[in-house]
Amino acid sequence: MIHIEMLKEGQQLVIDVIKGEVWFNTFVGGRIMRNTIDGVQMLPADLVREFPDLEGKSYSEMRKEAIRRFKEKVMSFSSEKDLMDYLVSDLEKGGYSLVRALSGSEVLAYARKHGVKLGVA
Repeated sequence: MIHIEMLKEGQQLVIDVIKGEVWFNTFVGGRIMRNTIDGVQMLPADLVREFPDLEGKSYSEMRKEAIRRFKEKVMSFSSEKDLMDYLVSDLEKGGYSLVRALSGSEVLAYARKHGVKLGVA
């Protein structure tokens, strides 16, 4: 289990990885948007920047392939720490600043201390 909190221009992004599923929770203007990678909005320019070989394909093809590659990448890490480091590093490239990153027992201890109920909706 991984819990990462990051900030960018007044937007808070919380990433939770539970049983291999990555959840993106975005808090903007009092609204919460919760998605897996399948529901995350992606700009065509960002997709091409991350995966130059996808240039020239339709947006839906680029998006589908980017999601496939992301899921494959997530599953390739041998430890939660390596996955957490990858996610933080990738988001920092996009202008996000790290607030907090916890993994494994740290997540459970933090949840207990702050009365947070773990799980996904």
